[in-house]
Formats: sequence, structure tokens, C-alpha cells
Amino acid sequence: MTNKEEFIDFLNFLMEDEEISKKIRAKINDLISLSDKEDLGIFLDKSTNIFEDILENPDIPMYTRTQLWEGLSLIESVQL
Repeated sequence: MTNKEEFIDFLNFLMEDEEISKKIRAKINDLISLSDKEDLGIFLDKSTNIFEDILENPDIPMYTRTQLWEGLSLIESVQL
């Protein structure tokens, strides 16, 4: 099982990855800022929604898509 801090570390890792577009990194940055303001369940739900919205774009690179799927797996394993 993963905890919230591990998921935030993953989001920070994505922010540092220059292979990921600026638009996606902006959405990830928004998630990081929400992490302290929202209840854990709400934060994870919003994270899932944002990741799924990004994944709907057929033009994102496969590498980015794989990273986002890994993020969704982390969300599912976070202990509430």
C-alpha cells in the first residue's frame, strides 16, 4: 500500500520530467497545491479525474501515458 506522501513524491517526479508537456505539468502542479487543502479522499478523487481527462487526449506521447497510468495505480493503492 502507498501513502499520500509517496503519491505527492510521484507528482513531483512528473513535474521535473521535461518529457511531459507544460500543460500536463500545470495540471499536476494544481494537484500538488490541492494536496494540502483537500481531504485525502477528495484529493484522490480529483487526481483520478484529472489523470483520466489527460489520458483521453490521443495525442499525448506513450511515455507520458505510461507515467499517468502508473499514477492511477498509485492512487488506487493509497491508504485512506
